[in-house]
Amino acid sequence: MKLVFEFKRLGRQKKHRDHYLRDRGLGRFVTGIYSRKQAVAAMVGVLLDAEPDVVPPIRKALEEKTLASILRLKLAQSGEPFIKPSSLFTAADFDTEHERDPSLGPTHGTIRVSHFFFSFGYPTTTSKSKTAKSGPTE
Repeated sequence: MKLVFEFKRLGRQKKHRDHYLRDRGLGRFVTGIYSRKQAVAAMVGVLLDAEPDVVPPIRKALEEKTLASILRLKLAQSGEPFIKPSSLFTAADFDTEHERDPSLGPTHGTIRVSHFFFSFGYPTTTSKSKTAKSGPTE
């Protein structure tokens, strides 16, 4: 087995979520660009903003029917689009399971992706500071 990791920098903005979840992130595991014939993979989000501002909106986005269809999400036994806590790795926040084309997937036809989220390592934020522009004074 080969465990492939995809790393993304994540802030609170929707564009960060989309980059993480869609065709340039998680979608690469679904389409088979990454981890062909593998049953397990990992998405790693490097948090630029606080976890409560980033991770819950990602989980919420997975509940959207259109995105779930694009990602070929297989619902957990609970009916949720993710398994929380992760059943694969104790350090992962949650897992998602995705249908794959038979030629790309393992023999059971799905890939399970564990989602890890880690702080950047030092304080940072994607929020813009609201400092007033100062003009020339007389």
